Amino acid sequence: MDKLNIGCGKDLRKDFINLDSHNDDGADVCFDLNDIYKGNKLPFKDNQFEEILMYDVLEYIPYPLPILKEIHRVCKIDGLIKIKVPYGDFTWGNPDHKRVFFVGTFNMYNFDSYYYCKESCKNIELVKQKLFINPTKSIIKKIKYGLFLPIINQLIKISPAYLDLTILRFLFQGMNILVVIKKTGDTEFINKANLEGKDDK
Repeated sequence: MDKLNIGCGKDLRKDFINLDSHNDDGADVCFDLNDIYKGNKLPFKDNQFEEILMYDVLEYIPYPLPILKEIHRVCKIDGLIKIKVPYGDFTWGNPDHKRVFFVGTFNMYNFDSYYYCKESCKNIELVKQKLFINPTKSIIKKIKYGLFLPIINQLIKISPAYLDLTILRFLFQGMNILVVIKKTGDTEFINKANLEGKDDK
């Protein structure tokens, strides 16, 4: 199987390797993502998976970049990494959540750097991002989100940073962000390109 479902919990998916920190619910592989901070790696080869899911996981992690770096390592070039996280300050409603995410969070950085990178230096490509709400029985919420979410998702494509700074950020709490990211190259290649670019200056 060349698909990986990280932090699967009870969401066990056919044709995926389902990974979690325990196998109480039937995960195929047990691995604690916090072990990455101790220098351990995901138990998979480089460039192994064409699709990686990570739904409702990153909000529990205070420093996600080392984990994203590992996910990038095991993803194939041109493979897709799909991430779902809660949107905005509403995430603090859960005391176990460690950080918040906004529109534009994932298009700022290279997955192998704490520094902002130009598009030509990134080892990822943001293919898609959209806001959505989980199924709700509230008629008011269905109308509110049904009418305005399509408009908001169009605005995201135009100016994601501006959207986070507006009143919309506070009006549309309780939503999730789905981000689809494509791996565009190996870290070693990207780092080499960065060094060569510095030498040319």
